[in-house]
Amino acid sequence: MAFWLNGSRTIPAEIGSRLVATGYVVAVFSGMADVFGFGSTLPAQVPSFGPLQAAGVQVGEVLVAIGFLMLIPHKTPEKTGRK
Repeated sequence: MAFWLNGSRTIPAEIGSRLVATGYVVAVFSGMADVFGFGSTLPAQVPSFGPLQAAGVQVGEVLVAIGFLMLIPHKTPEKTGRK
């Protein structure tokens, strides 16, 4: 919100903030899948971090990065009266 001084954000910025939150959820739940009980390791065993979990965390991080890029305010070039 610090980038948006007047308080109103553009539609891509709104989508970006939701994409950041979604990416965070994807990364956390992918990384903690065995601990939460829906991973490939049985609950009685020691949790492990497998290749599918690593891919899920990377996908979540990419979503967060795209969301942050969408949050950056872009200025449109001003038209000058000179020809």
